[in-house]
Amino acid sequence: RRAIPILVLTTESDAEKKARARRAGATGWIVKPFDPVKLVDAINRVAA
Repeated sequence: RRAIPILVLTTESDAEKKARARRAGATGWIVKPFDPVKLVDAINRVAA
């Protein structure tokens, strides 16, 4: 059974919050404002 990837899109860049999100199951973390190309790259990485 394959897990559903979770990307967090947030204004927060705090390392502790990022670590907490990873422990909760987040696959990736993107901080706003973001480069749309980087967002697409992150989506492609977790969808692969």
